[in-house]
Amino acid sequence: RLELTSDIGYRLTGRREPPLAFSLQAKDSLEEESVLVCRRRGIYELGELRLTIRDILDLAGFEKRIRTPIALKVYPRVIPISTFRIIASQQMGHLRVKDPLFQDYAELSDLRRYREGDPVRRIHWKASARRDNLMVKEFEERGDTEVFLLLDSCREHYRGDPENWVADQLVDAAASVVDYCLKRNIMVTLQYDRPGSCQRFQGDTPAYLKHFLEGLARFQATETQPYAHQISAGTSRLAPGTALLLLTPMLDRKLAAQVLQLKMSYLHPNLLVFGDAVNMPVPWNQNREIGKKLFLEGVPFYLFDRRDSIRDVLEGSRDG
Repeated sequence: RLELTSDIGYRLTGRREPPLAFSLQAKDSLEEESVLVCRRRGIYELGELRLTIRDILDLAGFEKRIRTPIALKVYPRVIPISTFRIIASQQMGHLRVKDPLFQDYAELSDLRRYREGDPVRRIHWKASARRDNLMVKEFEERGDTEVFLLLDSCREHYRGDPENWVADQLVDAAASVVDYCLKRNIMVTLQYDRPGSCQRFQGDTPAYLKHFLEGLARFQATETQPYAHQISAGTSRLAPGTALLLLTPMLDRKLAAQVLQLKMSYLHPNLLVFGDAVNMPVPWNQNREIGKKLFLEGVPFYLFDRRDSIRDVLEGSRDG
């Protein structure tokens, strides 16, 4: 009589499976298969199996522990996004921007009704004839820049997130922005701090995506240094005009002042703030109120609730 106990399923999914009891004759073998859905990204060591062997009368037996060095690596989700508006520093690149100075007249974006003052050359005559109204062509606003994502890894800021749902949403959003940039051959850098080291990943083509996902799978909020210190160290050598994306679950007045200082230093800070309105209402409301004030100062602000669609927020439906 044999009994096999495994914690592998519990480590991967949080669901503990009952021990498997079976018996074997001489030279028999047994194969079992389990389908496991990992509940979150990360590095999972498979751990050990415990095999208990007993005689048929259950009078004697012994236990054998089987360990394996195998680990499973679960990448964060990458949500495809069609647009992400951030400020660009150079003309004629691949980022969607808000400044009409960077309009790319080679790529038609949309049609709208004619407004007084619109140039005649932008009237779409065929569409106007079909709709019996003057229709004007709008063009993609594109630019080029370098994008720098700095993830808040301060342990204190995630204290109210014991299940790591907010941290995982932050990582998923970072992966989605990185994917968006790499698909457009934009130079993107992602950085976060760990105790005693700085993790930095860089690339400008889709071939680098796996490199970023490896780093994001390992992201943990274990840093004791405050996020403000991480920002000061991480941005000290950034070139003017860099699009700086700050991803954090905690927005306070000190950080807001630091963001405005970065804006005055010719960087283009964007705030991506994450939280849980139901289970963490106090920081959520603080994030929202301070973020609104920064938005009025011209700082792009994206507020994520744990239940929000990352795609909807990044594409602008919850902007500000």
